[in-house]
Amino acid sequence: MNILEQFDHIETIEPSAQWNQRLMQRIDKTSQHEEKPLGRNLIRLAVIFLLAFNLFSFTKSYLNDKALQDSIVLKNIATEYLITTNSY
Repeated sequence: MNILEQFDHIETIEPSAQWNQRLMQRIDKTSQHEEKPLGRNLIRLAVIFLLAFNLFSFTKSYLNDKALQDSIVLKNIATEYLITTNSY
C-alpha cells in the first residue's frame, strides 16, 4: 500500500468542544492586542522624539563649547605669541 492510499484511508479527526473554545479565546486575545497599536505607536514616537531632541541639544552644546574653546585658544595665541607694535 503506497502513501496516497494510506492517506485516503485515514479516519477523520474531529476537534473537541474544549479545543474550539480555547481556539476562540486565543483569537479574542489576539484581536484585543491588535486594537491598541495607536497607543504603542505614540509611545514609540515620543521616545524617538525625545532621543532626537537630546541628541540635537547635546550636539549643539558640544559645538558651542568647541567654538568657545577655539576662540579662547586663538585669543591666547594673539596675546602671547603675536607682537603688536604701535610705532610709527
